[in-house]
Amino acid sequence: MQQIAFSPGWRSVAIAERNDIQVWDLATGRPLSRVMTGHGEDLTGHDPDNNVITGPIDGIADMAFSPDGATLASAGVDGVLRFWDVATGRTTKKTEEASADVVEIDRSGHHAVTLWLDPTDPDFGVIRLWDVATRRPIGAPWQAHAGGADAAAFSSDGRTLATAGRDGEIRLWDVATRRPIGAPIKGHQGFVTSLVFSPDGKVLASAGDDGTVRLWSTNLPDDPQKAVCAVAGRPLTEDEWRRHLPETAAPEDLGCGRG
Repeated sequence: MQQIAFSPGWRSVAIAERNDIQVWDLATGRPLSRVMTGHGEDLTGHDPDNNVITGPIDGIADMAFSPDGATLASAGVDGVLRFWDVATGRTTKKTEEASADVVEIDRSGHHAVTLWLDPTDPDFGVIRLWDVATRRPIGAPWQAHAGGADAAAFSSDGRTLATAGRDGEIRLWDVATRRPIGAPIKGHQGFVTSLVFSPDGKVLASAGDDGTVRLWSTNLPDDPQKAVCAVAGRPLTEDEWRRHLPETAAPEDLGCGRG
């Protein structure tokens, strides 16, 4: 067994072994569809002595169900993202991209996200959003984490995306604008390997290879200016406003009500 993913409600489970995926009904223990095959390709390259080498690229890096359990997304080591119809076991779309390490679908079933290493700059983890209905990318991908990205999670309302990488940082993103929300969240020593939002979206849990689980408050204040002013306790500069509240236009009064 290489990868495993449960559908919402724990009604079914997808199990990947090398390039094959089988979805099972948890109540009956029977398969829901035929074995899904399609990932994998042969690699041709050169070793350090410039000798030609060939071999298979095998494996499923990650899988995720849509909220209704009808669609399964799989990211292959072969660099292909596939969307599957669970009832038939047939792929409904495949997309060529850099090798995706992580795939997640939001609770509305509208958006999916993939994380991968940029082959032109392997020091950076890249994020791409997808429209699940059309199986097409939304906008251009963007770089997020130095050293690669290993985890992603959507908030329950689908408006916020959290990502984490090997740089030890967690970032929050506005899904509509694909812009960062606030500064990176730091606390883990080493890679951040897993993320999950609470059902109300106000708390984000993260796990790291430092052996710790951390809880972060993501409940943004109704009045960002008032909240920042309360922490600063002094007038803000325009640079500080842009740094701490990049999504909010700076008001005419940057002095926290004092000028």
